[in-house]
Amino acid sequence: ERGLNEVEKLTRRPKSNPEGRLKQVLEEFVAGCRQYSLSAGKRTMARPNNLDKCRMKSLSHNVILSAKQALRARRRLTKHNVKEKINDGKKILTRIRLLAKEPQCTLPDIVIWMFSNNKRLAYARIPAQHILYSVVEEEKGKDCGKISTVYFKIPGSYSGEIFAKAEIYMWLGVKKYVKNSTVDLPEDYKFLYDRDGELVESPTPNPPILIRRDDYRYFQLRAHLYQARGILPADDNGLSDPFVRVVFGNLCQNTLVINETLAPMWNEMLIYDNLLMDGNKENLRNDPPLVVINVYDQDKFGAPDFLGRAFATPIVTLLDEEETEDTGPKYVQPTLQFFDIFKGNIPAGELIATFELIELENRTYMKEPALPEYITNQEPEYLDENSDRYIIPKGIRPVLKEFRIEELPEQTYLHPPLSIFVVEKRSFGHSVLVGSAVVSNLMKFAPKELEESTEEDDTKPKQKKIFTQMPSMPAIINIDQDDKGGRFNPLNLVKDPLNNLGKALIKEEELEEDRPEPEELDWWSKYYESLRDVSDQVKGVNINALDAAEEGEFVEVEFVKAKRKPISTVKIYKGELEDEFDRFEDWLYVFPLYKGKALDDEDANDDDNFMGKYKGSFYIYPSGQATDEYQIMRGVPRNRPVKVLVRIYIVKATNLAPADPNGKADPYIVVKVGEQTMDSKERYIPKQLNPVFGE
Repeated sequence: ERGLNEVEKLTRRPKSNPEGRLKQVLEEFVAGCRQYSLSAGKRTMARPNNLDKCRMKSLSHNVILSAKQALRARRRLTKHNVKEKINDGKKILTRIRLLAKEPQCTLPDIVIWMFSNNKRLAYARIPAQHILYSVVEEEKGKDCGKISTVYFKIPGSYSGEIFAKAEIYMWLGVKKYVKNSTVDLPEDYKFLYDRDGELVESPTPNPPILIRRDDYRYFQLRAHLYQARGILPADDNGLSDPFVRVVFGNLCQNTLVINETLAPMWNEMLIYDNLLMDGNKENLRNDPPLVVINVYDQDKFGAPDFLGRAFATPIVTLLDEEETEDTGPKYVQPTLQFFDIFKGNIPAGELIATFELIELENRTYMKEPALPEYITNQEPEYLDENSDRYIIPKGIRPVLKEFRIEELPEQTYLHPPLSIFVVEKRSFGHSVLVGSAVVSNLMKFAPKELEESTEEDDTKPKQKKIFTQMPSMPAIINIDQDDKGGRFNPLNLVKDPLNNLGKALIKEEELEEDRPEPEELDWWSKYYESLRDVSDQVKGVNINALDAAEEGEFVEVEFVKAKRKPISTVKIYKGELEDEFDRFEDWLYVFPLYKGKALDDEDANDDDNFMGKYKGSFYIYPSGQATDEYQIMRGVPRNRPVKVLVRIYIVKATNLAPADPNGKADPYIVVKVGEQTMDSKERYIPKQLNPVFGE
């Protein structure tokens, strides 16, 4: 899950090699599945019932299947389909999560309550498997033996609301392993045990009831907040007055308020000094405490409105780290990252920022802890002379470059979002906002040389004899099938298409009959022949070929040119054509316009705030590349009417909603193209929920 999140962040930045990181994530997942498969075969149960046995078989089968799907996604991964493979990885992750849920879990969840004056205020619920101890490292809970951040919420509140948070060390295990409950705590901790009502340092059979330490480690947190994009509107004019409140430990600080914008740019650094941090250094480095970033809208009257929340993991720099060739220098300035903002389960924009947690040097007892000498930017700069706020240091702050209108960062992915406002001019010079839109990602409107370097196109297999590294399998993909069954005549499908469709998809014979005359063929024949091709492609894939990485043999694969078919086929799309062709935005883009406050209800419909659509395009390039002719006009077709012929083939409909009292419907087709409308009302199909129109 963390790996997929990292890859998603890398896709927002050019030249960040997201496909390489995704390959590593898939390889790690396959290795974990292999480790589980090996350990599951050696595991024995005391008294397994039929459900336990069937569940073990199901788990092993699904884990192996998920590993094969991950291997297939890795082999088909290219630079151009990274987002598609990320979605495939998310589907695999969803399946693994469902498999991880134990239907016969006998351990109850742990509920932690927060009291005040003997009154329950908030609670936190922790699943037992998250803190369950095991001698096998891979079988431990993810939070077992770690100081974790636990968020409390009020009973009955929505899922995204947080009442308070606490840092808690949790461990759950059988009594014979109780001595291992404190192994992961820092070595300088002193444990106090209860013996006959007195606190003693000598160990007892029971775990310690109090932990004490004399030496402390101090840290400094630097929060570099650059900008936010696409935050939710909170005012009636469709805009907000946002500011950020950063919470870490028991401290919080606010940024400046940026008025009337959905894309605020703070360019501000918040410093949290002399923070006391507990926990093992290795755990701090690998799993540091989270930084909570809350986004609010400032109102002149009343409390600020909550706009969303994001969580960030700081980059940790410890004193005991040594400079080596593998690890590099002790300190490297962090780069800006993307963090998604959510309000409950509703996406509420994204934040561009970075956070670093630096361990301080505790030099003497009389002096305060100070930054190590190898940390750059020891003295931060102020935003301006009259302000006590700090600006993001050089090296982290983007370098600006002169464009035609204003100065923008050199990195295209850090360009500020483009805000579009549609205004209505009324009488007496009065203006009214019709709607607004925010374009967060401007990379597709920039020149390719600013976005990323071009790479060579993926080599496609030619239809000739080639050699590739594959396992010695009987068949991987059936390109040309030579079954000896009876002949298949697609013309018979026209007479009774529904009854004969199933038979046509089951048979896999090669077309060997005489070429039919053109006047005997119609689009029905092309349609069902195309369906047959899709069925053959699905049947021709051998899932066992996904184990090719485990074998080192070379096998000869011959790609034979397919014979010419007597019936031409058409390509069948499984979804909407807008998704297949980038929503037909080849040179003009469509931006929806909204106005008003964002809706708090997750199930609410955004159509209430929808005001229309704006169609246009943009091209952003440095002023040094400017010419007499605007570059955006290149490739734009002439604005003149063109006569076109539109043919629409209505095949069939499935699973229509009943509209008559008898549970049936009388469907017909209505097609509207521009100002022309045609229908088949006179040729309606009576009492049918799965009609075949054939028009």
